[in-house]
Amino acid sequence: CRGVFGMALSPFCSNDEVRAALGVSDVELEDATLNLPFYAIGLKSGLERVSKTLPASFSAIAEIAETDRTDQQNRLYESVRLYSIYFVAKQAGGALGLLSVKSLTDNKANFSRFSDSPYESVMESIDAALSAAKIGLQEVLAEMSNDAVRAYNPVGFFAVKRLYDPVTGE
Repeated sequence: CRGVFGMALSPFCSNDEVRAALGVSDVELEDATLNLPFYAIGLKSGLERVSKTLPASFSAIAEIAETDRTDQQNRLYESVRLYSIYFVAKQAGGALGLLSVKSLTDNKANFSRFSDSPYESVMESIDAALSAAKIGLQEVLAEMSNDAVRAYNPVGFFAVKRLYDPVTGE
């Protein structure tokens, strides 16, 4: 279940969380579908569009025990997870109208699909939640960046004329 880049949806988000965001069951959106490298590659790309170092930063924070993380690390961890859930939900949700069965009959195993998208309102709410999650993630990253700048206090060295001559001692 790992993507081409050695990255799976987990620990960024779980298949169940993506299904919950979309309001579908594991029958409608199977693990085999969500475990396709397509979703992991898309998520990695989406995270890197927010910040090139975001996947690596998240992975480093994920290795720290939750009780040992700083408040900022916890906020970043949670913000990345929330963004990831809605990002993958948006990716997977585009095809749900095509994959979902409208009706299934036992008469020679007939079924019909939706001609329009029953998930249109769901996808609108996913888009809004994704936008809000991205803004929240960017705010956490900006806050962490500002704190790093404040913590950086360079020591300055200046050339000054000596008050005495080291050869003569005067």
